[in-house]
Amino acid sequence: MPEDTQHEFQLLRQEQVRLLRTINHDIKSPLYAIKSLTEMFAENPGSFNAEELNTMAVEINRSVSGMGEILDSLLRWMTYQKERYDANLERQDVDEQIFAAMGLVKPQADLRSISMDFSGSEQIVIGIEKAVQKCIQILLENAIKFSPDNSKIEIRTEPGSQQGLIRIQVQDQGRGLSEKARNQLFNLEERIVSEGVRGEKGAGLGLLMAQDILKRSSGTLGAGEAEHGAIFYFELPLAGDNI
Repeated sequence: MPEDTQHEFQLLRQEQVRLLRTINHDIKSPLYAIKSLTEMFAENPGSFNAEELNTMAVEINRSVSGMGEILDSLLRWMTYQKERYDANLERQDVDEQIFAAMGLVKPQADLRSISMDFSGSEQIVIGIEKAVQKCIQILLENAIKFSPDNSKIEIRTEPGSQQGLIRIQVQDQGRGLSEKARNQLFNLEERIVSEGVRGEKGAGLGLLMAQDILKRSSGTLGAGEAEHGAIFYFELPLAGDNI
């Protein structure tokens, strides 16, 4: 087997293991919680007072919402798998793509009174179809999940680590990331389970999808250190006279 093919096969195997772990833990756990709560109510509905019923309803709603988020993440991941090998490089307007991503996540941000700040960059980059939009959307969704209510998320662009690259970063005002978490985030064999400020859970597939999008766009994804909150960034090649 050629080395490139063997490496790709190994990555696919790791992805499948990650998916199975996600389904086993993040789907089965809330299902068990719902099953237990509804069984208790079905067996003796009159034994619960109003406060207990309200607590049960909140927990069931939380479990169902969490399952919905996990399934959405899995479906997006599976849809991307069908497209990843056929995507072609194209010129992309950074501002246009970022504002489009902001529009997609605005309803989520508005529910929590979280503002998003971006002033524009007037840059053109090279990437696979909608690379900037998809990656920014993933980073913004993560930032919203871990941001306190009434906070702000900042999107900034600056020169990349090398000439000919642009860095696009998203910074929130949440609890931030430990050094250990930063080192494990992009490893298919590792699995970090963390909850958002309202107990939301994620499959951890979003960042892995962004990483793959950027790899196929000759870009990189990373997490930086911040005094407050978390910083995620990615770099892409500027278009110049290419394509």
